Amino acid sequence: MKLLSLMIPSKDKFDDAVHGILNRTEYAHLKNPIKDFIKDIKDNLSNALQKWFKKKLLNMDNPAKVSDTLSTVFMIIGILAIMAIIVIIIVKINKTFERKKRVKEILGEKIDHRTTPATLRQKALSFKNTGDLRQAVRFEFIALLLLMHEKNLVYLDETKTNEEIFKYLRKSNFDRADVFKRISDIFNQTWYGHRLADEESYNQWSEGVELLWKKVIEYEG
Repeated sequence: MKLLSLMIPSKDKFDDAVHGILNRTEYAHLKNPIKDFIKDIKDNLSNALQKWFKKKLLNMDNPAKVSDTLSTVFMIIGILAIMAIIVIIIVKINKTFERKKRVKEILGEKIDHRTTPATLRQKALSFKNTGDLRQAVRFEFIALLLLMHEKNLVYLDETKTNEEIFKYLRKSNFDRADVFKRISDIFNQTWYGHRLADEESYNQWSEGVELLWKKVIEYEG
């Protein structure tokens, strides 16, 4: 009996474990229908298991029943493990579909299936080499935004401003949110305010972009 009590989680522990998985930050982008569907499955399964365990524990009065119950417990544990894998697969598939919803335009630049953060950054380098630092800043910033979108760090749409992105990053506890704020301010001053004075200022901008770029690359969304 004591062994079973150790093996069989309470309803609260069961709920907390599943809730913890489904509410990780990397799953924050999931919409309510899928989360509600998974929650319904979890609740129904939890209730059914609790009733079954209570019934079995009350009726265990000989070693044979104990052995049969233990076998069933291990079978249920295996089933739960399989179901956990299925839930993870569903979440991953949904994330894949979200990634395929590519943004069509960033800061006036058309984004098609051939556009990647790398190609945009190459354009930025070309403009830098010709001395057009304003366009270089624009394309490098667009490249960074697209990378953040593809890594599921943020989800871009036509109404999301740089300030809204910064607030989202800060709310999500992204530890380079302050860097994003700094380079987005420099972008605004450069592109909209025409205030990037010289190559030294551009180099300072590039250092911030490089720092953020590396962090986004490491992000597992």
